[in-house]
Amino acid sequence: MIAIGLCEIVGLNYGLTLEVILIMLAIQCAVKGPYYTLIKRYLNSFSNSSMRTKIYAALELPYSLLRALICMICSFLLNITTTSYVYVILGCIFSVIMIFLLDHMKHTVRTKT
Repeated sequence: MIAIGLCEIVGLNYGLTLEVILIMLAIQCAVKGPYYTLIKRYLNSFSNSSMRTKIYAALELPYSLLRALICMICSFLLNITTTSYVYVILGCIFSVIMIFLLDHMKHTVRTKT
């Protein structure tokens, strides 16, 4: 997200900006694609057909609420500034959140060696 916003802020030509955006979105989809397949297989292996609806509903509800919150924050930010700055701001915020999450996981999810 940060790279997409910075390309626009720096003022690269349209073709190069478009290429960077498409490469970043392709990387994002390549990383997220296996996750959805693996999580679906994992959840299906521990449930029967009557429980799957409840499991998927419980899984998707927090995701949907979080997406709605992010959309509201984005719409608020877009009233204040331009799209490129919103990309940079949200990219920085999500990077900091990810760093804190990974730091917490380092102490919580530890392998025994």
